[in-house]
Amino acid sequence: MSFQIESSVQSNYSFLQISVNPFDGNNRDNPKPGKSNVYICALNTINTVLGGGILTLPYTMLQCGVIFGTTAFIISLLMGIICIKLLLELKEITGHSCYASIAYECMGRKGLIVINILIAILCLGVPLMFIVVFADAATPLVEDLLFENYSRTREIVVVCNAIILLWFCFNKEVHNLRIASYTSIICVGLFFYVIVHILIYHWEELDNKIFDHIDNRKDGYTLTIPNIILAFGFHPCFFPLYNSLKPELKNSKSGMKFTSMAFVFTFVVYISICCFSLIIFGDSLKSDILKNISESDYEYRRFILFVYLIISLMHMPMVFFSGKEAFLNLCIELKYGKISQYCEKVKSDSALKTALTTMEYKSKSFVKEMDNLEYYILTSVVYITTFSIAFIVTDLGQIVAFLGTSTCFVLCFPIPAIFYLLLTKPPTSPRHAPSQTSCNKSLFLKYTSWAILAVSTLFMADLAYEVVQILR
Repeated sequence: MSFQIESSVQSNYSFLQISVNPFDGNNRDNPKPGKSNVYICALNTINTVLGGGILTLPYTMLQCGVIFGTTAFIISLLMGIICIKLLLELKEITGHSCYASIAYECMGRKGLIVINILIAILCLGVPLMFIVVFADAATPLVEDLLFENYSRTREIVVVCNAIILLWFCFNKEVHNLRIASYTSIICVGLFFYVIVHILIYHWEELDNKIFDHIDNRKDGYTLTIPNIILAFGFHPCFFPLYNSLKPELKNSKSGMKFTSMAFVFTFVVYISICCFSLIIFGDSLKSDILKNISESDYEYRRFILFVYLIISLMHMPMVFFSGKEAFLNLCIELKYGKISQYCEKVKSDSALKTALTTMEYKSKSFVKEMDNLEYYILTSVVYITTFSIAFIVTDLGQIVAFLGTSTCFVLCFPIPAIFYLLLTKPPTSPRHAPSQTSCNKSLFLKYTSWAILAVSTLFMADLAYEVVQILR
């Protein structure tokens, strides 16, 4: 029996090598394994998660109060880790380390296409929003230092942004983006250091009322809760980072390890900056802490602004990578149908599925199989379109922000829970995947999935209420 399985796995090796593996452009016969260790993946995860949160979450903490806000942060942290665990369980069930391919197991080709569209919208929309924010924040600084009252300063900033990010956003290997992550973490450290410096050396000048905000929820605080819930929302970007792991590290344990390390670090940064900001600015804290800093007379205000601009700049490539990959996968599927063909073969061939779950160095990447010319043309289209919109549009509006928030939430929390429940149904279910799915799965994960769906319902109701308030 073992010989037959081994033979079947060996017979599918050619299929794995042709249709599944990442390749070096000039050596398409040999698989190119991942290069990252757990710590590099944790670093890249931190860079993906951290972004605008360090600016907007202090105001959220002011609205919610320290106790309620910290509790919401802890719930968000736990939900984020549990949903990563669900994604890893789905990987074990289906043999796929790709969000869209898992969707195919649950919903067929339509699910694959819908998930790729959602990820592309989210992970290309977030960099677009950051480009707009970057341009708006950098323009006054550039005018102050270089161009005084020049009408085209914002356009120059956007173009410079596009040039700086060119190499990062066209790169095929997420491992190479670690340079952006190193830079971002250093800048987060500098940001944190300056805030602490202001706290220490200006303590007597501060209107320190941190204890007034321990449990002082303000009217409308529920409208700020989505910011906290999504503080750890990077799940659409998880599998690209997971697939960059070295072959010997590519397992569920390593996936949970680098995610947990990144989330705990991010949690400490968020809570610290929120509390320090409350001490420094108190009730005058604005929805964007940069506004407080720019209006203050602290000697480091320009430096803080410059540091945050670098953080936002280095945050963009990590998210853009996942959006670009989803868009390219969508193009590959619509033009060639390769991904659904591959998923169908894995679904019907248990030996191939076993090979994918045990021989992790054979992780698939259709994007890396693409012809270089086709890859660069399509990536150029996405890149130019993103920056062109940022070049023209100066305010994306609250409705666009709502769409981004709702898309991010759906991909991060309810969809992993729904997919897990679908794939762990009894074998009699018409949606049951033809693999060992429900025999040995934990009841804890099933109950947790239902709990996540319940929380998700409340969250979407809160978002709907927020939209009604905006429309009024």
